[in-house]
Amino acid sequence: MGQNPKEIMDWNIGNFGYSTSMGKILGENGLYIFILYLSSIIKSVYTGIKYKSIKRIFVTFMIFYLFITTLFVNTYLLFFIMSVLFIAIPRLIKR
Repeated sequence: MGQNPKEIMDWNIGNFGYSTSMGKILGENGLYIFILYLSSIIKSVYTGIKYKSIKRIFVTFMIFYLFITTLFVNTYLLFFIMSVLFIAIPRLIKR
């Protein structure tokens, strides 16, 4: 019947109310780290347009969609994906 108020509030420990990765990065890490994430996405779109790679642009927008709609931050998988998007440049095949 009478519940301890501490038991009611325990489920919310560690949850700061962020619903997306962008909110969590901006809230916990700040603008400088957010700019690093955003720069890798912008550079990947630019590289996809420059080399006319539709697949790269599609994958970049899918990652950006996941980044906007889910809480997918501070994982090794996200760091790997962002670094590949930033560094990888498609090779031109000489014919």
